[in-house]
Amino acid sequence: VSESDLKNYYDSHSQEFAEPEKFRLSHLTAADEAGARALLAGLKTDEDWQKAAPDGGTIPGDHPVGDPLPDLAQPGDLYRELKALAPGKWLEKPWKGDKEWHLYRLLALVPPRAKAFDEVKQEVRYRYENEKRQEVYETLMGELLKKYDVKLHPEVFEKTEKAKPEQAAGAQAK
Repeated sequence: VSESDLKNYYDSHSQEFAEPEKFRLSHLTAADEAGARALLAGLKTDEDWQKAAPDGGTIPGDHPVGDPLPDLAQPGDLYRELKALAPGKWLEKPWKGDKEWHLYRLLALVPPRAKAFDEVKQEVRYRYENEKRQEVYETLMGELLKKYDVKLHPEVFEKTEKAKPEQAAGAQAK
């Protein structure tokens, strides 16, 4: 595979290699809603936040918009509220997770970023080679189907797929 093939592939698929918009967050947790609300009531200044979370309470890394944050039940609403926040502000209500309650503070909204070709060259190579393999496979299968006059009967495949779960259930019952 030539460098120019990879570069052309990258140029025609550059949006697929871009980093999405992300949130950089600080995060505190409480065992219950009352504890979370009490903690939130005490968070008036940066000093209060540092006292509540001496380690900064930061969630490691950035979280792409739309990706689930750890242990959240309703990320859709959370993301809408986070996008409306100004950096340095925390959400005005705690969020219920599966096991605990969460408080979030927006540190920064990191804009989307186009990755340079050199950053994603290995991924470009992998995807380009896989697409080329798939094209060769499909071409070869098409030629073989024509050469040997193969007739496909999709309705047979549908019947077979529907029968498999029933067969498995019958086998387990024996």
